[in-house]
Amino acid sequence: METHTFITQKKRDEAAFRSAQVEIAGLRSQAAAGEMVLAYCDEAGFSQVHPNRSAWTPKGSRHLSEAKRGKRLNVLAAMLSTGELFSAKIWQSTTAEIFAGFIGLLKEHVGKKITVIIDNASVHKAKATKPIMALLENKV
Repeated sequence: METHTFITQKKRDEAAFRSAQVEIAGLRSQAAAGEMVLAYCDEAGFSQVHPNRSAWTPKGSRHLSEAKRGKRLNVLAAMLSTGELFSAKIWQSTTAEIFAGFIGLLKEHVGKKITVIIDNASVHKAKATKPIMALLENKV
């Protein structure tokens, strides 16, 4: 009997990756010349208690560990090409609306043309972020 192992991983589109590298290099040059500000944005969460989402328990035994929930501090931050760090701390979940609000505050703080680099997190791509991203794209 033949056994096959399949590893399903997303493979990077190498051409798109190289194209993005070239585009970002151009943006970095514009930022260095003072033509615009480049902002690398992301978020992270912190908790004093590890979230107990799953646990191992022997078959037939009952899981008796207490799943304590504490407040979680989320931080949204942008590292700017100017060397500045712009951040906001919130004691609630990061939603698309909160992320869009953060980007709006960032745009207001910078006060000039800005390009935001983000990853593919769901809150970054959600409907609620579309209006603020359109504002950035239209340089309004």
